[in-house]
Amino acid sequence: MSENSTDISPNPYDDPSIPYVEPPENPLFQKSLEMMKQDKIFRNLNVNLSVISVAGGLIVLSIIAAMWLYEKRLVNRVSLRLAAVISLVDILTGIAVIEYSTYVARDTLKCTFIAWAMSFCPQLYLFLTVMIAFNLQ
Repeated sequence: MSENSTDISPNPYDDPSIPYVEPPENPLFQKSLEMMKQDKIFRNLNVNLSVISVAGGLIVLSIIAAMWLYEKRLVNRVSLRLAAVISLVDILTGIAVIEYSTYVARDTLKCTFIAWAMSFCPQLYLFLTVMIAFNLQ
């Protein structure tokens, strides 16, 4: 029995006698997809909350500046000056977190700044908060 060359399908998956079976799920790929979704959620959360934090710090600094313009002796208190510096550190931390969330890993000066800010700012924030506590005793 000779077969005509037109009867042979070029695609072996077109054979109706072979039932279609779904390929097995790759658990590593599913886990990678979940991790990518979580990374995107965390990145968006970091950026959005940091923007709110920077805005709050700017509001505090603008209120202190308005107080200084209105009456300079109102701002002449150590605890208020420390609160202003804490707001400044909060702004710097927010900017560093935004840069960290959107950064593509490369060995640059930006990478060094992010690493410095992410390690130094929380320690400075804690130090300034302790100084306010000692000042108010």
